[in-house]
Amino acid sequence: MRGWILLAWLMAAPATAGDDLAQMNAVSKAWDRYANLSSEGKEASVEWLAPSSLKHYGFLRDAALYASSAQLRRVPMSDRAIVYAFRATQQADALAALDDTAVAALCTRENRCGVAGPGEGESLASLSHVTVIGDDLAMGEMGPPNGTQFMFGPELVRDGGRWKVRVESMVINETTLLQQQMQRSGISEDDMMQAI
Repeated sequence: MRGWILLAWLMAAPATAGDDLAQMNAVSKAWDRYANLSSEGKEASVEWLAPSSLKHYGFLRDAALYASSAQLRRVPMSDRAIVYAFRATQQADALAALDDTAVAALCTRENRCGVAGPGEGESLASLSHVTVIGDDLAMGEMGPPNGTQFMFGPELVRDGGRWKVRVESMVINETTLLQQQMQRSGISEDDMMQAI
């Protein structure tokens, strides 16, 4: 009996490995599609956002409409820049009329969110590795470990049978990059926010 169980397990293992590889490839393709569309400011990128990300953009709309200066100081810098951009470029009543999806589309169209286009001689940000966690969550890495830390990128979730990007999972990394740019350039946070 044990032999049959072992044989059944061995026969099932390659299918599981193949399924994992197919899921990792599906995650990478979903990221690539989102990255390509958003880097070009195309509203179609919104289709590749997780429901939690759409709610996140709704939060940023509400922060632009109602948050005080003290409240905004508690918002991570990369999100705060989007809030300030909304305040500077949108009429309050027009912004309030947008649902979460329309806010994400506006943000993408104006190149205030999404993946940055590649610089000269660079390629678009892609995933170097994908780890699928359970049935509905995946974690991407933007490069190999550098010896002291992993280079974690976006989380993706399965929604409606498709993998979708959770942009809010990248807010801390984006804020860290802004802080590094401030340190290199020697400008203050207020100056960085005004420049953005």
